[in-house]
Amino acid sequence: MKNLKTISPYKIIFTILAIITIIRLITYYQKPIKFTNYSIDSNLLLTSYKITDTTLILYLKGEEKFIAYYYLDNQNLPFDLQVGMTIHLTGEVSNISANTLPNTFNYQNYLRSQNITKQITIATLEITDQKIPPLYQLKSRILKPPTSNTNIYINALLLADNSSISEDVKTSFQLNGISHLLAISGMHITLLCQILTKFLKRLHIKRPLIPITIFLLAYLILTDFAPSIIRATIFYLILHYLKFLNLKTHQVLKISLLICLCLFPYYLTNLSFQYSATTAFFITKFPLKNKNYLSNALSISLLAFLASFPITINNFYQINLISPFLNLIFVPLISLLIYPIVLLAYLLPVIAYFLDPLIYLFEHLSLFFSHFTNLIINVPKFPSVCLIIYYFILIKSSHLNFKVYISLICLIIFVKFLPIFDYHGYIYYLNVGQGDSALIISPFQKDIIMIDTGGLNTYDGNDKPNIRLASNIQTFLKSLGINHLDQLIITHGDNDHLGTASYLKDLITIKSLSLNQGSLNASENALRRAIPIDSYKPHNLAIQFLPHQISTNENDNSTVNLITIYQQNFLFTGDISSKIEEELINTYSLPKISILKLAHHGSNTSNSSHFLSVLNPQYAIISSGLNNIYHHPAKETIENLRNLHISYYNTAYDYTIKVTISPKSFTLLPSVT
Repeated sequence: MKNLKTISPYKIIFTILAIITIIRLITYYQKPIKFTNYSIDSNLLLTSYKITDTTLILYLKGEEKFIAYYYLDNQNLPFDLQVGMTIHLTGEVSNISANTLPNTFNYQNYLRSQNITKQITIATLEITDQKIPPLYQLKSRILKPPTSNTNIYINALLLADNSSISEDVKTSFQLNGISHLLAISGMHITLLCQILTKFLKRLHIKRPLIPITIFLLAYLILTDFAPSIIRATIFYLILHYLKFLNLKTHQVLKISLLICLCLFPYYLTNLSFQYSATTAFFITKFPLKNKNYLSNALSISLLAFLASFPITINNFYQINLISPFLNLIFVPLISLLIYPIVLLAYLLPVIAYFLDPLIYLFEHLSLFFSHFTNLIINVPKFPSVCLIIYYFILIKSSHLNFKVYISLICLIIFVKFLPIFDYHGYIYYLNVGQGDSALIISPFQKDIIMIDTGGLNTYDGNDKPNIRLASNIQTFLKSLGINHLDQLIITHGDNDHLGTASYLKDLITIKSLSLNQGSLNASENALRRAIPIDSYKPHNLAIQFLPHQISTNENDNSTVNLITIYQQNFLFTGDISSKIEEELINTYSLPKISILKLAHHGSNTSNSSHFLSVLNPQYAIISSGLNNIYHHPAKETIENLRNLHISYYNTAYDYTIKVTISPKSFTLLPSVT
């Protein structure tokens, strides 16, 4: 009888952990996150806080974690806050909203990756207990007030708190592909432990591993279990406590990643964890053989770039081609100079005089290179199949060689140009709140047309919501591989239809503009001066403008647009009233309508029963904001649709609605996020 091969301890540990991890992930992500709002009157522990504009944002912990918002009359707090305090509050607990535009930042997923699924809008707030637990007292003493660049980077590189770094600098890090440098890595943990080991040996402590373990566990709590620190800490402890198993580096890493996900399954969608885990995995998979420092540094930088490429694309939809070479500059600057000096500066503040110039150099170099936008290319979101193929190539490769590089480059080029080979047409009815916006894409991306851009009314002079909406629209377009509009059609001059356009024009190229019939207001004239007005000639779709009687009413001057793709007809009616609807019926012989975008957000001044019955569309789309002050859509409109058995969708509840048009049919998919 042949002897059975001995199963290695690594395989046993890995298999058990893999099974537990899968169970934990399934259990966690199957939990529903939607619930009915409820009131809260409770004492909660303050774990972190920050002030944005006039809002105090609190991170609180009770039986579960919460994020809470307290609105201030000014930026001065009415009381002194310290992490670790117990706070009594009353307010309303609600679900956290997901993104309303596809492929944009999903705040719900972002907070869920920190195990936060509920938010509190605070009505009253008071400190009930100023007695702070010892660990939080220690954190308060360690955390430096962000009064200087030195303190800001001490907090970032020692306590994983980069909230005080300016947004311009953070954006430059992202554009240059060096955001990962702010994450506390295994190298940083190793350096800390080496320093601590030498110190303990000088104190003649024979077994320094025990106090180091205590230090690392306390460090995890102080940094709120930052994903990169958890991974690096578990890796370090396994490497030293399980020496007798003679595990290889890549085996230790796999076990540490599984333990991370067992303990914190929500880290699966945490961007920091994804970057840290993926990069570390492939660096340990392809050990360096070259003894030349520069060659090794370039190899690591290139490998990190390739390993994280799909993650970067599927979150930001762009990549900096010189990122691997920038890492050659910035990695030594952070790892060999700034980080060690930060450690010294924390203990000896006088060292800050040497640190400030280095931080100034680091930030301004990043800002300088971020201006080379010609080297930043847009790549659409990776399809799931392409994502699997990409990592399959990397995982199955025994080492990086010319064939591997060519295979990956060919796959990236394929993804980059995939949209122009797509024979489908698409229409996206965008959720832009209480406003209108739709994106029309003809087959093979021959025509990119947007009808209205949405716009949020603000009454305090703060136009940040419109700036943010314009940025989200740009991100959504980039995710589809689009960096321009062939034509922007503004149906009329109301802010909820064009308010975002003045910011969007600065973010993407708009080749031609079409404005409403009748007189133009100041906003429309400003757009006309910035964008050429041109009669665009489409390639793979038909646009028919349906002129009607000019009115003194801005809504009734809305342009009405009939879009035809593959014999499917889509009617966009702006904010016209029932009067103009009747004129359209009497003037034009309208074809069978596949989808009608209801006029004026479903108002009862439009969308008459007669108009709907004559058109008899297969579907109707209502573009309105959730709980809007106008109570759109009107009950009468909904009754008209139901009586005529017309299926309808509302962007307020169904978010962005995607229509896919093929030569013989079309499909409609609501809730596209």
